Amino acid sequence: MAFQSKKIIVGGWPAFAEQTGVHNKEPVETFDWIPSETDKFYYNDLRAALDKVEGSREWLKTYEFDEERDTYPFNSEIGSQLIMAMSNNHSGSSAHIMLYNYTMALKDWDSFVLRIKKFHGRRQFKQQQIPYEVVNRILSACDEWLAGGSFGLDAVNVETNILSTCAMHGYAGSVPQIEKVLRQIRMEYDISHAEEKRKYEEDSHNDLISSIKFLYKNPIRWFDTVNGCYLHPGHPTKITERAMDEMEASFPGYKEHIKNVLIAMGTPIKPPMNYWDRSVMLEWQAFLKGHSIIA
Repeated sequence: MAFQSKKIIVGGWPAFAEQTGVHNKEPVETFDWIPSETDKFYYNDLRAALDKVEGSREWLKTYEFDEERDTYPFNSEIGSQLIMAMSNNHSGSSAHIMLYNYTMALKDWDSFVLRIKKFHGRRQFKQQQIPYEVVNRILSACDEWLAGGSFGLDAVNVETNILSTCAMHGYAGSVPQIEKVLRQIRMEYDISHAEEKRKYEEDSHNDLISSIKFLYKNPIRWFDTVNGCYLHPGHPTKITERAMDEMEASFPGYKEHIKNVLIAMGTPIKPPMNYWDRSVMLEWQAFLKGHSIIA
């Protein structure tokens, strides 16, 4: 969307969500309300597949992935039948994503609808709302005008600039009204940015935990290269304190395990790097046992 067509949406996201029906409920297992034509097709496609496979809805609704039991998600006879009944436009990964999303729809339809509507609504809202930097620029001018820092012709020019800029973005009002509206918009931006930062940090932490859990079960992968592994975080020294504490709580002795990994990584003489070779693998097993990394 062009800069000039950005609007001052009074009331921010709550007002926009109300106007666009984000909180409106939808009939169960209908998908015409989804803005994306591609997503709409895939949800309707999976619904048709569920209609064809007997007992599949109840199975999908109660499905839980078990890392110890399942080689990969939805790995069962019914799961395979569903994937076969779905459109052949899917890759294996996209089919699993759709099955997971539909699981959420079957478990709690209203929450599923709200999540999808919020996702698309937020994106549309960000495309239309006046940019953060423009809000700050107008508010700086409002502060100058309200503080009386400009007089005579200067004051008129400041006010004219404020009013004309806001008019360009679809809002008309006095400087005090504009200041009030834009302060609310800026506060919403600040809250949104803080939430996005927290989500990013939490997602990064969860990704790290997932990776180092795998490395704990497969510690040979720390030795992918002379500088560490190809997986996140690359080197044990990059594990955060929070992640280290969480792993220690789940796997007592984990911190000692990582110390042993570091010592082993610093050892000048190691088995060859091609640990996928069976004879070399035996050398690595002895090496890891010798450094108390594996039992």
